[in-house]
Amino acid sequence: MGVVTDKSYFDAILLLAAALILFSFLPYVSADPFSAAGHITLLAVSENSNNYIESGNTADLYLEIKDGNGKVYLDTFPLSKIDTQLSTRFARDYACHYLDKDCSKLDFFYTIRSDSLIIGGPSAGAAAAVLTIALLDNQKIDQSIAVTGTINSGGIIGPVGSIKAKIAIASANNIKKVLIPKGKRYYLEKESLLLAEHIAKNNENINESRNKTINKPINYTDLNLNISTDLYEYGKEKGIEVKEVLTIDEAMREYTGIDYSINLDEITLDPLYVITMNKIAKDLCERYVKLQQNWKSQHESEGSKENISLYDESILLINRSNIAMSKGQSYAAASFCFGANVNLNTLLFNATLQTAERQNHQLEQLFAAVIKAKNDLNKQELETITDLQAYLVVKERLDEAEDIIKKTLDAVKAIWTIDTANKINITNSLEMESIYYNIAFSAERLYSAYLWSSFINHQGRRFDLNEDVIKEGCIKKIAETEERLQYLHLTYPYEVTDITIGIKKAYDNLHNDNYKQCLSQALKTKAEIDVILSVSGIDDQNLQELLAVKSNVINQIIAKQQKKDIFPILGYSYYEYSQSLADKDISSALIYAEYAIEFSNIEIYLDDKTITNQRNIFNEIRDYLSIDIEMVLVFIIGILAGVFLASRNNQQY
Repeated sequence: MGVVTDKSYFDAILLLAAALILFSFLPYVSADPFSAAGHITLLAVSENSNNYIESGNTADLYLEIKDGNGKVYLDTFPLSKIDTQLSTRFARDYACHYLDKDCSKLDFFYTIRSDSLIIGGPSAGAAAAVLTIALLDNQKIDQSIAVTGTINSGGIIGPVGSIKAKIAIASANNIKKVLIPKGKRYYLEKESLLLAEHIAKNNENINESRNKTINKPINYTDLNLNISTDLYEYGKEKGIEVKEVLTIDEAMREYTGIDYSINLDEITLDPLYVITMNKIAKDLCERYVKLQQNWKSQHESEGSKENISLYDESILLINRSNIAMSKGQSYAAASFCFGANVNLNTLLFNATLQTAERQNHQLEQLFAAVIKAKNDLNKQELETITDLQAYLVVKERLDEAEDIIKKTLDAVKAIWTIDTANKINITNSLEMESIYYNIAFSAERLYSAYLWSSFINHQGRRFDLNEDVIKEGCIKKIAETEERLQYLHLTYPYEVTDITIGIKKAYDNLHNDNYKQCLSQALKTKAEIDVILSVSGIDDQNLQELLAVKSNVINQIIAKQQKKDIFPILGYSYYEYSQSLADKDISSALIYAEYAIEFSNIEIYLDDKTITNQRNIFNEIRDYLSIDIEMVLVFIIGILAGVFLASRNNQQY
C-alpha cells in the first residue's frame, strides 16, 4: 500500500483550488469579441412646402457593431430629424428580437451620409432593419438592391411617400431592384388627381345648372386621365425591377438569398388553460340561460322596443358564442356570453330597481363586494406568468366595476333630484336606462373577475415577481412606448387623444406604486400605437393579409414561450378573440392581435436578474480597475502552477 503524505494532500487541495477558480471564472471569460460592419443604400428625396419633389439622391447607411453596453449611436451628415433617429433604434430592437439575440452587450454605431440638406423621415426603417439583421447573423447583402418603407410590429414593412421618385433615383444610381411596401404598386399621381378633381368639379357644376340634380357621381376613369401609375411598368421603363414586399422575411430573402421564415410549431394548448377557460365559458353561458328564463317569465310581454332590441342583441351574441365554442374558441365564447348577460341583466334591473332606494342598495352591495374582492386579490402570491396575467385580468375588471359603480351612484343621486324637483316621471328615460345598464355591467364584471381568479394557480415556470422587478419592467415598457408615441406624432397627421390618455394612465400607476397595472397599461398603449402605424396607408383589401401575418407572429411567440414552460393565457386569449372577429370586424381583430403580441412577450420584461447581476459585478470590477479578467485568470493559474511545481520539487530526495 502506498503512504499518503501531507504533501499529497496539499497537492490535491492545490489542484482542486486551481480547478475551482478556473471553472468559477469561465462564465465571465468573454468569447471572441463581436465585431461587424456593413453598408446599405438608402433612397432619399426632399419636398418643398407644397409637397412636390425638389430633388433626390441616394444616401449611405453604415453600421458598425462592437462589444459594449447595449447603446445605439447615430452619426449623420447633414443633421437628421428625430424620426430618423427613432427608426434606427426600432431597427436595432427589431433585429435583436428577430434573431432572438441578446444585444445588451453590444453597441450599434449607425452612420448616414447624404447630399441632401437634411435627413428626415422614417423610410429608412426597413433598410436599417435589414442591415442590422444581416450583420448580427454574419450575412452579406446584395448592394444592387434598395428598399423603402417603415418597420412596424410583426416585421411589417409600412408605407412611405414619394415611391415613384425614389425608383427614378435608384435607376440613376445603378440600383437594379427596388423593394416597395405591399399594396403600393399603383402610385397616385398628384398632378393628374388635381386635374381630375378640377374637371369633375366643372362637370358637376354643369350638371347642376342644367338639371338641378346630379344623376350619377363623376367617375374619374371616365375622364381618360392617367391618375395612377403601375410602378412595376414604370420600373421596367427605367431599367429596374420593382417588387412589393410585406415583411422583413421577404426583404431578407431578396437581399441575402436566405429564407428566414420559420416553420412554426403549432400551439399546443395548455391542458389547464383549456379546462379552466372552458369552465369559465360554460359558467357564463349557463348563466345566460338562467337570466333568460327569469326575463321571459316576468317581463317579456311588457318589454318596450328598447328592451326587445336588447333582447334580440343578446340572442345574436349567444349565436356567436355557439359558433366560437364549435371552433374551440372558449375565450371568445365567454366574451360573447358576458355581453349577452349584461343585456339581460339590464332588462331585469329595469323591472326591479325602479326606485332610488333600490338602486342605491344594489350599487352599495356591489361596491362592498368589489372592495372585498380587491383585498382578497392583493393577498395572492404571484409566482408565474399565468399568475401575473390572471391578476391583471381580475384587477382590470374590479377597477372597471368600481369606477362605474362610483359614477352611477352620483348619477342616481343627480337624476332622482331632478325627478323630485320637477315632478316628472323619469323611470323609462334614457338616463335611467343607462343606470340600469351600468348596474348590470358592474355586476357581470365582478362575476367574471371571480371566475378569472381561478387561473392564479402557480402553474408553469417560476419567476421573481417582486415589486422591484415589475417596477423595472414597467419603466422599460413606458420608455419603449414613449418612443413609439414620438414616432407616431411625427408620421401620423391626426390627433391620438386615446393614446395620450393611455400613456398618462401608465405614468399615474407608476407614480402611485401600482406597478402591475402600469406594465399592463403600457403594453396596451404600445399595442394601440402599433396598430395605427401598421394600418396607416394599407389598403382595405390588404388588411386580412396583415392580420394573417400578425397571427403567424403570435403563433411563433407563443410556441417559443411554451418551450420555456410558459403559457401566456392573456396573450393567447387575445389572439383567439382576434381570430373570432376577423370576418366581422377587422379593425378590432387587428387591435386584439397587437394586444396578443404584447402580452405574449411580457416575459422579456420580467426575467430573473440574478445571473446578470453577478456578471455585471465582474464587468464593473474589470472596467473600474481597467484590467483584463482573462489576463488575471492566466496570471492566477500561473502562480498556482508555480506553487505546485515548487512543492513537487521539495518532495524529491
